[in-house]
Amino acid sequence: AEQTKPRFTVTLLTRRLHAQYLAIVTKILFENNLNIDSISRLSGRMSLRGAQAPGSSAATSGGGYTKSRSALQFEVSGKPRNVDQMREELFKVSLSQPVDIAIQEDDL
Repeated sequence: AEQTKPRFTVTLLTRRLHAQYLAIVTKILFENNLNIDSISRLSGRMSLRGAQAPGSSAATSGGGYTKSRSALQFEVSGKPRNVDQMREELFKVSLSQPVDIAIQEDDL
């Protein structure tokens, strides 16, 4: 019987998405022997001009400040060197960068 590789879902949430955040996360995944099978945007596209994108439902608080968020979901597969260590590495990114990163095993 053919064994399938373990699968994980990694979610990245931030106020403003920068290539640097993608580079950090993808490097950690690569160093842990994981393949990125797909990347999906979970949030609407953000305007590069700083204005709210048409059709976007971002909430606005007092003073006209737009609370925007970017969210990406990575579907990855492979056997990580050490799942707990990888979680710790991703957590440390959240301490040094304005991002929130979650990882969960896709075992359904």
